[in-house]
Amino acid sequence: MSPAIHAPSARAGLVDLVGLLFTVLALVVAYKLTRPPPVIPVTDLPAATCDLQREACRLALPGGRTLELHIVGRPIRPNQPFIVEVRSDDGALQPLDMALRGIEIEMASPAKAFQPDGQGNYRVETALPICTVSRMTWEASVQIEAGGERLRWPLFFVTEAG
Repeated sequence: MSPAIHAPSARAGLVDLVGLLFTVLALVVAYKLTRPPPVIPVTDLPAATCDLQREACRLALPGGRTLELHIVGRPIRPNQPFIVEVRSDDGALQPLDMALRGIEIEMASPAKAFQPDGQGNYRVETALPICTVSRMTWEASVQIEAGGERLRWPLFFVTEAG
């Protein structure tokens, strides 16, 4: 007697095909998850010439687009929360986030996202860390999206203990 040779069934072939498709899908998903997100280039703008502790700051971009930023309840004091408000006259000009960095002593806070207030303004609440010096210069770095382009606007201000 000769051994019987079994032909693979159609069902077994389908199971193999489904297994292969799941393997390919898993590889594609793993590839997508391990790739870093695309880096969007950021253009640094000149530093604002205003004093955030005393006045609103205004950014004028080509094409007549403007952005106005001010501090609610000035002056800014270390370790006390404060609110930054931004108003844009153009819907294509949107503030994204703001990070704070100490100049004389290397201190920083992570960027915080601006939230729309429903009236065309954007707000973010943040605070400066406690500083060990009586006078400190800070940089508020505001990231803005302008028609698909990312811009970084540095604003400087000084805090004093007291």
